[in-house]
Amino acid sequence: MTPREQSIKQQRAVLLILLATCERALEAFQVAENICDEGFVDDLERIIARTRRELEALAPPGEA
Repeated sequence: MTPREQSIKQQRAVLLILLATCERALEAFQVAENICDEGFVDDLERIIARTRRELEALAPPGEA
């Protein structure tokens, strides 16, 4: 594996952790029906969308 491939693999791993964390946090807020900070929820939704786009951009050819 080249250094570039290793770097992309690590970036994808970090993005997957970020995505899962944000999705679970958003889910918890929604289930609890306790939207104490709508701005925070909006931020989570934006982070989730951006992270998905970043993962698509880093996907190996044919996997996107």
